[in-house]
Amino acid sequence: MSRAKEVVRGALKRGVEAKRWQRVAAQKGVYTLETRLVNPASGSDDTASGAEETGQVPLKLLPAYEGMSLIDAVGKILQEHVGKVMTPEQVTRALYGDELSGTRLSKAKYKVNRRLWEGASQKKWRRLSGVVGRYILD
Repeated sequence: MSRAKEVVRGALKRGVEAKRWQRVAAQKGVYTLETRLVNPASGSDDTASGAEETGQVPLKLLPAYEGMSLIDAVGKILQEHVGKVMTPEQVTRALYGDELSGTRLSKAKYKVNRRLWEGASQKKWRRLSGVVGRYILD
């Protein structure tokens, strides 16, 4: 095996172990960031955090956003703050509350950031140019 293949294979393996992405079942050499592509029967992973495997309580949206998809909840937060520049952490704390910290905050912020990026790509809101991680709904 070439050195480049070894490096890529090692990086993919470490990413799976760190739960940055997952292998797609029954497809050799295929990886995804979207868990619903790995197990379509599981539905959306918007509020799941893998906590079931570790015994932690799963992340729950605040009552005002329960029953909404994560991207809709993010949109609602931005609508509530029209014209205000928001960071992924601010949106995360508005959705889940201020008590999140450590790994749970990081996981929630990652999911929210993905939805912020997705909404900006769909032109639901915009990402500020020249600044990393800043979004606004005009």
